[in-house]
Order: sequence, then C-alpha cells, then structure tokens
Amino acid sequence: MGGNADPYDVASLYAKLEDADRVFVWLQKTYKQRSPRMQEVKENAAFDNLHSDARFQKLLRRVRLAN
Repeated sequence: MGGNADPYDVASLYAKLEDADRVFVWLQKTYKQRSPRMQEVKENAAFDNLHSDARFQKLLRRVRLAN
C-alpha cells in the first residue's frame, strides 16, 4: 500500500484488520504530513480497539488530544 493513498485511510484500514503495528506506522506518516485528519483519530471508531495501547495514548498527547 502507499503511492497516492491517504495515510490516514490506510491506518484506518489496518485498524479494521486489527494490525496495530501497521496502524501506528501509517498514523505516524499521517502525523508527519501534518494532516488535519489527525484531529479525528480519537473519535474514529476504527481506532477504538487501540485506545488502551500506550502508543495510541502517546500519539494523542503529541497531537494534543490527551493530557
């Protein structure tokens, strides 16, 4: 995957496939692109199963969506 794909959409797809490691690779790409879609990550149901993952909490803090 890649090319012209939106990294946020790819991360969402991997979240639905329950591949957490790839989710974080693609969310990192989304973050590095300064995508405004990062503001959606906390509320997007596709990522619900990652809320307890320390990497997800760290990402939320970096995006300033958590304390």
